[in-house]
Amino acid sequence: MATRTVDLRSDTVTKPTEAMRAAMATADVDDDVFGADPTAVKLQSEVAKMMGKEAGLFVPSGTMGNLISVLVHCDVRGSEVILGNNSHIHIYENGGIATIGGVHPRPVKNNEDGTMDIDLIEDAIRDPRGELVYPTTRLICLENSHGNTGGRCLPVEYIDSVGELAKKHGLKLHIDGARIFNASVALGIPVDRLVQAADSVSVCLSKGIGAPVGSVIVGSETFITKARRLRKTLGGGMRQVGVICAAALVALQENLIKLEGDHKNAKVLAEGLNQIKGLRVNVAAVETNIIFFDIVEGSKISGEKLYKHLVERGVFVMLEGPSRMRIVLHHQISSSDVQYTLSCFQLSRGLEVPYSTSPSLCRRRQEMAPSPPTPSRLLEINLISAQDLFSASNNMKTYAVVWVQQENKCTTKVDQSGGTDPTWNQKFMFKVGKDDAVISVEVYAAAWDKDATIGYVNVPLNDIFDSPSAVTRTLALPISRPSGRSQGILNMEVSHKLTTTEDYNSGSIVNGSVVKGNSGSIVNGSSLCNSDVGPSASVVAAAIAKGLYKPQVPQQTQSKEATEITEWRKKEREKEMERKLSVESPAGSMVAPPYSKRITSKERKKKEGTKLFSCLGCEIAITCGGGDDGE
Repeated sequence: MATRTVDLRSDTVTKPTEAMRAAMATADVDDDVFGADPTAVKLQSEVAKMMGKEAGLFVPSGTMGNLISVLVHCDVRGSEVILGNNSHIHIYENGGIATIGGVHPRPVKNNEDGTMDIDLIEDAIRDPRGELVYPTTRLICLENSHGNTGGRCLPVEYIDSVGELAKKHGLKLHIDGARIFNASVALGIPVDRLVQAADSVSVCLSKGIGAPVGSVIVGSETFITKARRLRKTLGGGMRQVGVICAAALVALQENLIKLEGDHKNAKVLAEGLNQIKGLRVNVAAVETNIIFFDIVEGSKISGEKLYKHLVERGVFVMLEGPSRMRIVLHHQISSSDVQYTLSCFQLSRGLEVPYSTSPSLCRRRQEMAPSPPTPSRLLEINLISAQDLFSASNNMKTYAVVWVQQENKCTTKVDQSGGTDPTWNQKFMFKVGKDDAVISVEVYAAAWDKDATIGYVNVPLNDIFDSPSAVTRTLALPISRPSGRSQGILNMEVSHKLTTTEDYNSGSIVNGSVVKGNSGSIVNGSSLCNSDVGPSASVVAAAIAKGLYKPQVPQQTQSKEATEITEWRKKEREKEMERKLSVESPAGSMVAPPYSKRITSKERKKKEGTKLFSCLGCEIAITCGGGDDGE
């Protein structure tokens, strides 16, 4: 059962915020059929002003708003309206303009960007000389942003051109502006300028800006007077409508500024989906908050199976066809929800994930193996970072523990300053012999008495790799809290490696694994990692004693000293890796000596004797000298 819900079916699924509910509870209301509801009057006036029109009228839905607008402009039965063949009015409004209004639709092909060719629009206008046999063209309808083309925005220059064409032929121009605010934000054009050429606009309040109910149509005073009468005819007149208009006023105040964030989240999600082999997204076409994507032909999964896989994990999308899906972002979808959604797609069997979906942390990589996989192979796990973790304290210091077998664990350094967004970037090696092995990661907040469990991730290797070939996968995985709820994302990189010493020279081990800060922690135990932080002070002292390294004056011989240190580090790493690879471990265990569990301070003191002591609440270990093993 899913513990997290990410509803991406539409921007109409948003829930009223606390501020909306409070405004609804205290709204000043009256009978709106009499035109006396003060909250409705305020909303209508405000939307009309935003659109640069004389007046506005609240209606229950965008479909009714479009129908009323068309009927006002086409007040003679048998009139004709020119509109896009892929427009909402033509496809999704139950043919109301024809069945109720007696208006004949004249569809013109929509281009991929939602526009219609100006020449085709003009060609579709009926010749008045044929009025004996033709319907009379009275109206042109545009849609901005255009939903069925993926939220594409009609440029203001294009709208102006259509407006000029309409005036030339004595026609009216109506804009279905269900997501007109999204178009305005994406284009960087004030909304009143964007609809300046239109005679009427239908503005949906329950889509992009997240109000629970309703739309407002705007136009001239004469237009709204006729529209009010038609609203009553269609059953759209309501009494104390201020209760829901109050929520819409809050939405205008709170959520308009969030649209840009919705668009950015949509772009991140589109780019991530497009990086998953088996999916195809036209990223350039994602201009606002809508994403269409396809499952490519030849994939091992159908749209129905992928849809079911997502639903099982609490992610809801719209299945548009056998292999086509739609996603719509809104103000109640966070960046963490986006990463969680990507992780659910990544873990879908039948979709191959060739590289990272986290643009800020990862880069596109696919490293093919020089030889076929062996029955026993090394697994390199790089714990990169986490984000949006549960906050256990104001100054949380976090670390992670990773293992493939319960008795063999490794731990990262403690991130001292990242808080709920720690960065570790540390690599660990494990020997894996079973295809059904599971990678487990636990994230802890360090404390003086007992470290707090923040969350965990368990991911089977079979869900990461479709085959045991030596490739690298970079994943953003949801972190589960101890309660089972999902909170936070773990960014990790997993690679198959060959189990030969030659394959693991120091450069290939530490490349890209620069770690800031200390590589170990007295609080959480030692860290077995391959990083560029270098050896400890005691190991350096031992090396100086054995003559492996002679300190120099930094100002005089800085480059020579750096070279000597680098060479010595390489030798030490090569020795360490040979020692690790020589350890006999059962299949599925890590190559490095095991750290069976995190031990408490008392257990560590009992085990290590006087090596560990406390000073002002800090546990301190001192090691002097050094042997061949660096201890």
